[in-house]
Amino acid sequence: MRKLKFRCWNGIAIIAISEPKTIHELVEQEDELNPDIIIMQFTGLKDKNGKEIFEGDVVQFSNSDRKSKPCEVLIQMPRGVRVKFADGWHYDWIKINSSWEEVEVIGSVYENKELLEEGRER
Repeated sequence: MRKLKFRCWNGIAIIAISEPKTIHELVEQEDELNPDIIIMQFTGLKDKNGKEIFEGDVVQFSNSDRKSKPCEVLIQMPRGVRVKFADGWHYDWIKINSSWEEVEVIGSVYENKELLEEGRER
């Protein structure tokens, strides 16, 4: 079983949340930090560089000869990890990842919104 990890966007930067033992502790930490905080959960996946992939990350898939448009990582129950492209299309991670050789975290939707806008223009 994977360890639950979280980080948050506090309106200025993405920061790690000390590891809660229960959901109750996570909510308490959130309230102490900022009532408008956005919590992002670790997906259990890593990119080609070993970087942990969280909800809200912007990733790009690639093969030796091409790259996908940037897309946002989501966790949607009961489907699990999904990606959302700027044009609104959603795909299950397992389906899209099987079509590409590598995935790389290139930013986050909170710190790098322009990455998704660039994906819309391509």
